[in-house]
Order: sequence, then C-alpha cells, then structure tokens
Amino acid sequence: MNMGTGFTKSKAIIVVVAAVAVIALVVTMAVVLKGCKNDLPAQGDGTTQTAPTDSDTPSADTQADTFIVTFKDYDGTVLDTQKVEKGESANAPADPARENFTFEGWDKAFDKVTSDLVVTATYTTTKTVIYAEHVTVDKSSGEASINIRVINNPGIMGAVLKVSVDDKVFSFKEGKKTEHPGLTLTSPGSDAKTSPYTFMLDALELQSEDKKDGILFSLTFKINDTAASGKYDVKLSYDKGAVFDEAYKTPKVYLENGSVTVK
Repeated sequence: MNMGTGFTKSKAIIVVVAAVAVIALVVTMAVVLKGCKNDLPAQGDGTTQTAPTDSDTPSADTQADTFIVTFKDYDGTVLDTQKVEKGESANAPADPARENFTFEGWDKAFDKVTSDLVVTATYTTTKTVIYAEHVTVDKSSGEASINIRVINNPGIMGAVLKVSVDDKVFSFKEGKKTEHPGLTLTSPGSDAKTSPYTFMLDALELQSEDKKDGILFSLTFKINDTAASGKYDVKLSYDKGAVFDEAYKTPKVYLENGSVTVK
C-alpha cells in the first residue's frame, strides 16, 4: 500500500511538470508565430513592409540648408540664378546697364542667405524719363493693364504721346488717369482699332501734385483669343515739341519702352 501511495504522488508530480512544459511550449510558439506574421507581405498590395533606411529618407536639413538666389534686372530679366548654402553669401553678377540710367546697386542684402531671394537691380537718373512698365499677366484674365510713368518730372503741362503694341495680340480698351489732378487725359475712342494709339495730356494750370513723379496715365488692353504666350513690347513715341512745361518750353524728355508678358 505504501508503494502504491508513493507511485501515485510521483505520477501526480510528473503530470504537473508535463502540463507546465506544454504551457511554456504554447507561449513560445505564439511569440514565434507573431514575429513571423510581422515579416509576412502586407495584405492587399503584395509588397513587403520594411522601414525606410537613411538613404531612402530625404534629409530635411539638406533641403532647408540650400536656397535659390535670383538676380533680376529692372524689367524682370533674370541676370543670374545661384544655389547658396545657409548663412553663406551669393555672388552678384556683373553690373547691368540701362540706357539713360546709372546702376545704383541691389534692392536687398544677400550676404547671409537664410531663405530664397529675388534681388532686383536699382537705378538712378538725373534725366526726365517717361517710361512704360514691364508687367506679366495671365491670358485667362483677358486683359493687360500697364502704367505710363514719369521720373524727374519738370512740370509737364501738356504732352501728346503715342503707344504702339502688337495688334495681333492686343486691342485697346481704355485709358485713365489716377494721379496729377490738374492734368486732363484724352484717350482714343472706341473706334481705335490699331496702334499707335494717341494720348493727350493738358492742363490750364498746374497744381503742386502735378509736378511730382508718378503715373501719368494707365492703359488697359484686351488680350485677343488667338494671342500666343510670350513677351510683347509696349513702345512709346512723341513728335518734336509735343511735350511742354508750364513755361511753354519743351524740356528734353527721354522715352523708355515697356512690355507685357502673357502667360
């Protein structure tokens, strides 16, 4: 009887040990299976999901530490484009030239670059210049507006100016005056179909505001449906003696053409 009791206890111990072993085996297999599942191809796209390596991931620091510096002339012409490291200096291109003007420098510093920059040439002149602006417009807008300006205004009391454009691209819509209150603007009529278009400025008496630099008048043209993208000249001209001041003298006036870029 004693042997039977001992045998029974030994058997019980063996059963418990075996059960623990089975549980341990089940847990181990579950862990292994879970790891294998993570290595299986992702369902739906048939590709293996792997973490990107350093070579696959763009460096934000690299992207942010290089900037583009663009040098432009007064009319928007690109003179130079440079890639510059953060904190470094761009190298200015050769001084540009502008007829009747003297190059003065650049409109902003570019010695410690920390962002993309557009740097534009600046000029000075002692001459009286009437000039057309350089503008860029989207063809979908259907119109292009451009200002005719004066610098070193001698006190223009009267002027007859002619504006020529590409008639295949533009049709005249209207002219208007926003500055120089003493001057009256006479624009071409609605029947004007081809350039040059003639504009007349005149005043009985000049006010102080009329002697300042600024916009003499503004023009708006319709962009024809068949117009192609490109840069088109806006040319100015006047006949001898067609510009005079309040002393009825004809000052020396220089003209500078502008442009409209259609995109």
